[in-house]
Amino acid sequence: MLCVDSEDIEAVPCSGTLCKIGNSYGIITARHVWDNPNPQGDRGIKNHKRLKICVGKGAYDLDTTWLSAIFPETTGRKLDAAIPDIAFIRVPPEICSKFEASNKLFYSIDNSIQRFQNELNSLDDGVWFTFGNPKERINFEEAEAASVIYVTDLREKYEEGKWDYISLNVTAEEGEMPTNVGGMSGGGMWRAKFSMREDLKEFNLHAALFSGVNFYQTEFGKEYQILGHGPMSIYKNLYNLVTGRK
Repeated sequence: MLCVDSEDIEAVPCSGTLCKIGNSYGIITARHVWDNPNPQGDRGIKNHKRLKICVGKGAYDLDTTWLSAIFPETTGRKLDAAIPDIAFIRVPPEICSKFEASNKLFYSIDNSIQRFQNELNSLDDGVWFTFGNPKERINFEEAEAASVIYVTDLREKYEEGKWDYISLNVTAEEGEMPTNVGGMSGGGMWRAKFSMREDLKEFNLHAALFSGVNFYQTEFGKEYQILGHGPMSIYKNLYNLVTGRK
């Protein structure tokens, strides 16, 4: 995603996952992606004029006055982030229906709740990957925004209050990763189980489950940490906020 004010001002990248919760269409992302309170950081989406959602070779252009956000009250800090750091940016259904009809872009949280409940205790199994839109990978001259996928395993999972957290470790050789992580926050963290044929000649990756939202990344080096909210934060706490359930 790109926050845009005018052709003369450089766009600001950010990340999120298009989702449907109940009857609401929107974007699950980090709260600070919506209303970044850090005066030293990039302004949040609500403080820009337009939001461009890049899909394939095209982009959907939204006026930010059409958008509203639902998020929990912050109660503390973790590293440099105010937590909980998760939000649902609601997009009017009449806007979403235009591109949902042809592209089926929105991931249904309701349809995945049962699977989340069944797999909650098996987060250690499988492979994890997270998406992001680092500013360093954007070609402003060609108007191209290349997303990055990091594949790894689960480093840690824990709960604080009613919110859960997961962290992923990514190891990379020098030069393989962007040197600036700006634009990564809000990206989805996904988990997929895999199986290997007995002769080890075939690797099968099974259907992925949307399982987290990253909101903090360390500086890139040979090893770095991606910290985010886990599946309970999405399928229970944020879901209840959006639908009005207790």
